[in-house]
Amino acid sequence: MALRVIGKTNYDLVEEWLESLSIADISRVEYRRRIRRWFNFLARQKYDADLPEERYVVEFRRSLDGHSPYYINCLVNVVRQFYSWCFQMRYCTTPVGASVRSLKLHFRYNKLPLSDGQIKMLLAALEHPKTLRERRDQVMIYLMLFNGLRCVEVSRMTFADVERYDQYDIIRIQPKGHTQKDEVRRLPDLTVAALEDYASALAEKYDNVDALPVAVSFTGRLKGKPLPLSAHQVSRVVARILKRMGFSALHKITPHSLRHSYACLLLENGVSIEEVQAQLGHSNPQLTQLYAAMIIDKKKLESDATNRIIQSLVNERQQARL
Repeated sequence: MALRVIGKTNYDLVEEWLESLSIADISRVEYRRRIRRWFNFLARQKYDADLPEERYVVEFRRSLDGHSPYYINCLVNVVRQFYSWCFQMRYCTTPVGASVRSLKLHFRYNKLPLSDGQIKMLLAALEHPKTLRERRDQVMIYLMLFNGLRCVEVSRMTFADVERYDQYDIIRIQPKGHTQKDEVRRLPDLTVAALEDYASALAEKYDNVDALPVAVSFTGRLKGKPLPLSAHQVSRVVARILKRMGFSALHKITPHSLRHSYACLLLENGVSIEEVQAQLGHSNPQLTQLYAAMIIDKKKLESDATNRIIQSLVNERQQARL
């Protein structure tokens, strides 16, 4: 096979491929970074990038030893996708890397959901917000905890995305990797009340609240208009609140744990796997099924059975001495 396309370099082909993908700009940047790593590998090995071979992909995967299987698969998958597109465009005669198998992943989340006690503590701490910042943080956490939104999805929301559908309040979401706000979720009454209180408070300071981001930055402005917090900034704000509550990454509780907690709450209260999958926006049902294992881990940690058994044995021993 060959990738010698007249008037185009390999990086020109990469840009053409990226433009053909229906992905968010941030994902396009990440794909570009990954495929450049592949071409850098070819250059280091002094392999002809215009004549890629299947064994090069195998060697590339082997060169990534030491990274997580997930990360390695991400890099190799991008290489395969690129050459699959080249094959479809007839820029090459074979889809290089198609027969290279991904590493086997042992699906298990390493972040814990919040316990029932921790959720109650968090809700109590968020009650009765006094400042705009506290109202914003309350709404962001409610969206993550009771609708399973990711930090990036919270960052993309505006007040205009909150709508009335029949007798329900819903939100339109731009999920991770999507370019449009093409998913809807129903809002629980608690979140609706928090949003209304927050919007009323914002109206005293800003005009046209509907156009404002929900995760509004009170410091960043562009042409006089408030900017949204980035996904990273949303994560940092939520992480600070969790840390203040005594929860931290050391205990494997992070902002993304709120999404896990939402899924576990649904499953523990009898919601079907299929409905949880729809609520979380998972395309792969296997990802949703992982939460069943997470619930088992949660019950293990919350179980006090061993202490009860030990106390029963101690009581029996004390009674026998009497």
